[in-house]
Amino acid sequence: MSWVQPDNRKDSTGLNTAIILSAICIPLMILQSTIGLTFSGSYAKDGAWGRAVWLGNDVVNLFIFTPLLLMAILLFKRGSAKGILFWLGVQALITYDYLYYPLAVAYDTYFLLYVAILGISFYSFIFGITGIDFSKYDKLIPGKKSAVIASGLMFTFALILGLMWTGLWVYYIFTGEEKQKGLAMISTFDFILIITPMVLSAFWLLKGQAIGYVLSTIMTLVCGFYCLILMAYTPFALHAHLPDAWTMLPIWVLLCALCFPALMILLKSRRSE
Repeated sequence: MSWVQPDNRKDSTGLNTAIILSAICIPLMILQSTIGLTFSGSYAKDGAWGRAVWLGNDVVNLFIFTPLLLMAILLFKRGSAKGILFWLGVQALITYDYLYYPLAVAYDTYFLLYVAILGISFYSFIFGITGIDFSKYDKLIPGKKSAVIASGLMFTFALILGLMWTGLWVYYIFTGEEKQKGLAMISTFDFILIITPMVLSAFWLLKGQAIGYVLSTIMTLVCGFYCLILMAYTPFALHAHLPDAWTMLPIWVLLCALCFPALMILLKSRRSE
């Protein structure tokens, strides 16, 4: 992957603050994930299903997301436009990931640790996204053909996810059965924080706008990598002999397969197509 070197910083103070906060996330994530995976009483109040979910989260956070964030910080320090954008995507990923810990994990001893990681990551992303000059990304917007392909993958992702949550809502209307625990919270976050931004980003990308390129890169990175957490539930669910261990896995694999090709198109793009 080649990383170009334009001057894309609008607010160096904000970006410096962002990267300091980002670096603080790393030891906190290591601490939280290690506690979750090694302490026998971790997530005991969340039941077998919840424990499988959170152990899967912790494995991915410790062995994939933490190294990914470290790599993103190193790319940020190189000062390239794509390096900074890649870091923004990873920081958004960490923020979305840890949004669920303080809200969905049963209240426990480590509640403030979850809040700390979420808060630090969120403000790191805010300082970062407000510190870049979007106009400097004009030259990285892909050509028409690549933009259509990437946007098509993104629209398909949003459509599948939206239909899935809508279908579960319709199922509840007719049966009164909630097919998935935490359905209201998860679907609300996905409609507002995932589906809507994905659609808007793809639309702006098709129009050739820099904000569309920036947000599309962030959204495809967040959604592609977060699917790994959703997949990680399966082995822990199988170990706990849960009946729904395989149910959602094909959907998560499909959604992941839609995001990563779009992300690669965006990271390799140049206006010169």
